Amino acid sequence: MFLPRVQSPWKVCAHVSAAGGVENAVLNAAAIGANAFTLFLKSQRKWEGPPLSSSIRLFKERMQEYGYEPKHVLLHGNYLINLGNPDASVWVWLEKGMLILMDAV
Repeated sequence: MFLPRVQSPWKVCAHVSAAGGVENAVLNAAAIGANAFTLFLKSQRKWEGPPLSSSIRLFKERMQEYGYEPKHVLLHGNYLINLGNPDASVWVWLEKGMLILMDAV
């Protein structure tokens, strides 16, 4: 049973779990009646994660099935990416993290 979704030009983005695959984030958002949602594409505490290829098709199908558009989804970056870090020795890791996020998108 899903909660009704409020139709409004205002969006409040709920951070939903993508445990078990990013396609589950759509179900989790619909279950709470969210009109927008955010999710981690990969582990928020690791640089690498499992490939998304099999989940992407189902994610798109569920987006359409539950009436979400891409503009209703915010992808959350990895916690390890801290662009404000003044330590130049970690910048190579920051760049790697940004590339991983961009690759996932």
